[in-house]
Amino acid sequence: MTTQFSDELTAKLAAGFYCLGIRTPRIEACRTEIIKIAPTKRPQGTFIWRLGDGLKNVTAKEAASDTEDLLGGLIACRKTMRSTVIFENAQTWREDDPPGASAEIAALTATIEYCRNAGNTIIFVGPRFTIPPEIQHHIVMLDFPMPDESCLNGILDQSIKVCKKYSSVFVAPQNGERDALVQAGKGLTDFEFENALMLSVVKHVGLHMDPTIVQREKVAGIKRSSLLEIVERPTTFDDVGGLEHVKQFILRRKKVIKNLKKAREAKLDVPKGIMLIGVPGAGKSFISIAIANALELPLLSLDIGRLFGSLVGQSEQNTRTTIEIIESVAPCCLLIEEIEKGFSGTSEHDGGTSMRVFGTFLTWLQDRNRDADKSPVFIIATANDVSALRPEFLRKGRWDEIFFVDLPNVLECRNILSIHLKLRNEDPNNFKVAAFAEAVHSKGFTGSEIEQAIVTAKYDAYDEDRNLTNDDIKKAVTSTIPLAVTMRERIATLREWAITRARPASEGDDTPINPRNLAL
Repeated sequence: MTTQFSDELTAKLAAGFYCLGIRTPRIEACRTEIIKIAPTKRPQGTFIWRLGDGLKNVTAKEAASDTEDLLGGLIACRKTMRSTVIFENAQTWREDDPPGASAEIAALTATIEYCRNAGNTIIFVGPRFTIPPEIQHHIVMLDFPMPDESCLNGILDQSIKVCKKYSSVFVAPQNGERDALVQAGKGLTDFEFENALMLSVVKHVGLHMDPTIVQREKVAGIKRSSLLEIVERPTTFDDVGGLEHVKQFILRRKKVIKNLKKAREAKLDVPKGIMLIGVPGAGKSFISIAIANALELPLLSLDIGRLFGSLVGQSEQNTRTTIEIIESVAPCCLLIEEIEKGFSGTSEHDGGTSMRVFGTFLTWLQDRNRDADKSPVFIIATANDVSALRPEFLRKGRWDEIFFVDLPNVLECRNILSIHLKLRNEDPNNFKVAAFAEAVHSKGFTGSEIEQAIVTAKYDAYDEDRNLTNDDIKKAVTSTIPLAVTMRERIATLREWAITRARPASEGDDTPINPRNLAL
């Protein structure tokens, strides 16, 4: 991945590009790469500016005078020729500044014009950089990737050397352990991975490195971004009562995901993902967690609403940052719950921000697994209201499959009841599970409503200091008015839509929903 960046930077410098921007948290690694490449195309020198340090040649110990602030650094930049000038964390203007309001922007515009005529290239590097309108037609943005497996292995080797030097009892990780550490480190910067490795050694009293601690540090880092969450729950397909068609579909694609090289040689497309459309509470989110565990991939969860910010350009930047985090963690699964709500408000009334975010996301959705050099991202999107889904999400080729998740059939109701009884230390053989399954099915219970009935029954029994009985479950089931009754027309419309447009997630059942039918 770094090679791709190096080739791109070399080409841009050779072509005479005079203003580049690189958004990255890996400033030191990016600087090293630029310093290695720049002299071959800009032989007169490579300069670096940092706030407080000033502007100086990379070979010099002291900076030029009066260059400690950005304004002074930009002015001093105009005294160089055929050089590369790197500005690190240079942005001092505000994102909501009106055009021409900042002295730094005025100096920046003049400096860029000078660089164009003097054969210089000015490069801005930092984790955040908003492009002022005055220079947006001059600057070209590049991506500096997060550490790939080769880079992470190099950091791991260096860390192992340090540990061996200072700990006589340290045991270096072997093949399988190395792979686990590198996989856990995906999505971390160089320093974050190094710190996580050392933390794991310290917590194990200098004995060895622990991938679970590295993974925990990555989870903390993703949470700090506030854009994504990582879901860590041991849910398996055995915990899901039904949805057999979805399970079979995933298991058939697991071999491709786990052996991508062979699959690509066989000209198989990398699985894109699935959309689960259906009744609220029917288990769409629950099986999504089980899918990630079945594929043995980490699961990231994205709330589309978190992408939108109040400042100009913030939403677009959040979208780009989110995509970068996802791709750095890949291979992984990405869960987008209620995707129709996230993009239902895309319109021109917000200055086109939501449309740009939607367009960026849609393009990434289409292209994410085409690059053979990138690890795949398997997306699981859920939706409750099909009428709010934009047509772009439903066209053929966007997903591997679109499943309709209906109310559970009788067999699924029986499995769900048994699962939730076992989870609460109850033996299903002690209860009329078959009769209750018929009852909750006839009333149109969802999986979550079946669970809640068991929870309510357990509360009643616990409150009276006795064991759970059939009467407790019967009372809880009888007193529940399910969603299938309160939203009967909406569910009927959803079912009608799904008949010819989606694949059933499980075997169907034509028994009509009757709220009065409770034969126990």
